[in-house]
Amino acid sequence: MTDAELFQELLRCIAVDPMFDKQAFDRAIKANRAAMKISGLLGIEGGQDVRWPYPIDRKRLREGGGPAVLAQEFLAGYRAARESYRPGE
Repeated sequence: MTDAELFQELLRCIAVDPMFDKQAFDRAIKANRAAMKISGLLGIEGGQDVRWPYPIDRKRLREGGGPAVLAQEFLAGYRAARESYRPGE
């Protein structure tokens, strides 16, 4: 599989998590395939999105367990970031 295909599979693994329905996923998750980055929305402050960034390690995506492992790491980190997020701090 190419990096682009692995990245797409990573997004699919995240999208099927019970935390998201289609609308929630589209609103909360931004993906930049060229830069291999994903971010999750924490909140909106001053009309600007506040996001939790998750850069993708290409080597780990290819060799370190693949998309499913990275998806679980992203989801765990995103949940923790959402729980600890305090607007305005």
